[in-house]
Amino acid sequence: MKTIATFFALVILTGWAHAQDLVKIQENGNKTTYALENGIILFTTTTPEGALIETGGFLDGRPHGEWIQYNKEGLIIGQATYVFGDKQGQWLIWNEDKTVLFEISYVDNQRVSAVKWTMDDAQMVNKD
Repeated sequence: MKTIATFFALVILTGWAHAQDLVKIQENGNKTTYALENGIILFTTTTPEGALIETGGFLDGRPHGEWIQYNKEGLIIGQATYVFGDKQGQWLIWNEDKTVLFEISYVDNQRVSAVKWTMDDAQMVNKD
């Protein structure tokens, strides 16, 4: 009986958590869904067709955790980490066709290095 009660409690709490999701439709038709998970407001933005545009999170109104941006083909073109609103760790930013990569490192919200990588005609990576 205790197992059944626990199961129903989880079902009710799960349903309540999903009911708290907020969906915002932008003028261009893109949809952003916000959900609360472990105190962090997570968001996902998609095109009207459902393709991913961006994901990320906020904690106490500040960017927090991993943020990812996608191009039209669904490939990652931006990957960043925030810790309580501060830039942290290695950020990777590609141009739209993924021929140029910017690799930027942050420590305590301060940029400590930046490298630009490019693809030449022979598909070799060159460090600029």
